[in-house]
Amino acid sequence: MKRILVGILTGWACHAHGGDFTVQLFTPPDRILEKEYTVDIRVAISNGTDSAIQIVEKSVRNSQLFFTIIPQDLMDHAVYEKRLHAPNTNFWEKISTTNAWTEIYKTRALAPGQTHEWDLGDFVFPPVQSLIDVAEITQFDMYAQVLVGSNQWAYSNTNTVRFSRTEVPDGILRFTGTYRTNRPVNVYEHTTDGDRFLLCTVGRICKIGDGVVPSFEVEAGTDILKVTFSDNSPPVRFNIWEGKVIP
Repeated sequence: MKRILVGILTGWACHAHGGDFTVQLFTPPDRILEKEYTVDIRVAISNGTDSAIQIVEKSVRNSQLFFTIIPQDLMDHAVYEKRLHAPNTNFWEKISTTNAWTEIYKTRALAPGQTHEWDLGDFVFPPVQSLIDVAEITQFDMYAQVLVGSNQWAYSNTNTVRFSRTEVPDGILRFTGTYRTNRPVNVYEHTTDGDRFLLCTVGRICKIGDGVVPSFEVEAGTDILKVTFSDNSPPVRFNIWEGKVIP
C-alpha cells in the first residue's frame, strides 16, 4: 500500500507537501460529552497534484473515506462490533467511472489546486461513543484516510479525541423553551477542560467567556435558537432541528 501523504498536525494546522494530496482532520480540542451527538468533526482534502480525481460528496464514509482509531485492539473491537469499517479499496472502480452508483452518491471532479471539505460530525461519534463503556476508555487517537487511486491512500494527521462520562442534561439548565409544534428544547451549560460551553440535547452551541451571561430566544415560526451575550459579542444562531450553528 502506497502512502501518498502523512499530514503532521498539532492543533489545527497541517503542512502540505507539493505534488501530493493533503488531508486534514479537524476534531474538537476539548472533551465531548457522553451522548453529545453532533460535534465538529471535518475532513478536508486538497489536490496538490496536476490531475483531477473523483470524490464522493454523498455517503463518503466507508466508501472513499475511512477512520482508523488507535490502539489497534480498540480498532479491531470497533470493526468486530460493526461500529467502524476497516479501510478497503473496493469502491475505487465505482468512484472513478461514471455509472449509476456515481449518480446516486454524487461524485464530482476535484481539480488541481481545489479543496473539498466533508462535515461528518453527526455520523462518526454516535457509534464510536458506544465503545466507551465497553472498552472502559475516555480517549483514543484517530486519523482519516481517503482513497485517491487504485490501492492508493492519502492520510490525515492523527488527533486525540477525548470523552467525558458527563451527559448533556447533567449541566446547569440555562434555558427551556419550545420550537416547531411544541417540541421542547433545553440549553445546558458545561465546563470542560476549563472552558464554558452551551449545549442543547442535539448539539454544542458555542463557547462563552468567563463572566458572560447568555440570553436565549427561539425565533418565531422557525427552528432557530438565537443566543445573545452580555458582553455584546456577536450573537449565535443555532438550528435546533439540525443541531448546528448557522454560519
